[in-house]
Amino acid sequence: MFGDANNNLSKQDINTIKVKLAEQREDLIKTIETQKLKLLQIDLTNPDRSTLAKAFTQREHMETIIGDAEYQWTKVDEAFERVNQGTYGKCSHCKTNINIDRLKVIPATMYCVECQKNKEKNNR
Repeated sequence: MFGDANNNLSKQDINTIKVKLAEQREDLIKTIETQKLKLLQIDLTNPDRSTLAKAFTQREHMETIIGDAEYQWTKVDEAFERVNQGTYGKCSHCKTNINIDRLKVIPATMYCVECQKNKEKNNR
């Protein structure tokens, strides 16, 4: 399942990337858990409008952090799935091999640099 099936990556490359993905997953889980605990500690019963407004702003900020972390977590899980399917390291758009240096820096990436640029350009 490794080697040629995964962008001509060696078993060592795949293992290194799997470790990085696992570390990212753990960091994301910790972030989510920490923010959810902080969210529970916000007092939304204070009658002072200024304090209450700050609390709501703080709550929105934490919910955004949680949402972003959950989104990244799904991307990490999808990368693990691609590794298991033997499609890891192939651009999801153009199907070319993603540069190994890019994969090492952004192991959950789905796109080569060129397709990522085009995607970001089109999303503006």
